[in-house]
Amino acid sequence: MLDLGTGTGGIPRNMYQYGAHWTGTDISPEQIGQAKRISEKAGMNIDFRAVATEKIDFPNESFDVVTACQCFWYFDHERVMPKLVEILKQDGRLLVLYMAWLPFEDEIAGKSEELVRDSQK
Repeated sequence: MLDLGTGTGGIPRNMYQYGAHWTGTDISPEQIGQAKRISEKAGMNIDFRAVATEKIDFPNESFDVVTACQCFWYFDHERVMPKLVEILKQDGRLLVLYMAWLPFEDEIAGKSEELVRDSQK
């Protein structure tokens, strides 16, 4: 599994328990440094690499799944999509995730929404 734009490695760490081998990439060396520290402290063997998605260089058919959470719109799609086609296995999947904070899911998001609504009155 490859997680693009992994940041501090939230997706690989949260999915690690399900048994897949994870690689996470991010353009930020600082974020990758944090991802490595957090996963090593938790005893997780995750391969993190600081590299822009447009510059990833993995062998053809390396991954069953590629994930991209909250980041896909930042990529140069004309450069990235051909690479993803190459590195995904024959029946591989690309999973693009977008997570929105809803007020009922998070107290801070709920209070923020209240502030916005109050300012519109």
